[in-house]
Amino acid sequence: METLYLKFNSQEEAYEKLADFRKEFNEPDGETQEFWSLEGADFDEVGTIYKNTGETTTDDEGNEIPIFEKIDGFHLNVLCRTPEIANKIKEKLDEDNIITPSTPYRVFA
Repeated sequence: METLYLKFNSQEEAYEKLADFRKEFNEPDGETQEFWSLEGADFDEVGTIYKNTGETTTDDEGNEIPIFEKIDGFHLNVLCRTPEIANKIKEKLDEDNIITPSTPYRVFA
């Protein structure tokens, strides 16, 4: 198994590059739902990641609240059950879409 940690400039870019793995489902009420679908892969749409700066601020009641900063990009994790599945996804990506975080913010359990 291989986990791909992916980063895109936007959600739109992720959906465009990986459009082959997006499916639509029509609800009985006519609403359309989109979802990730590729046999042998699990998708975790992380989206925006925020990093704790180590600084705090104080609210009106005197409580300390941590300050977070946004990490650039739209993030998506994919758990691939075989190397073939990982390669199928990698074919659709640019080299800079695949990142290797030393400590991922979110992982598969």
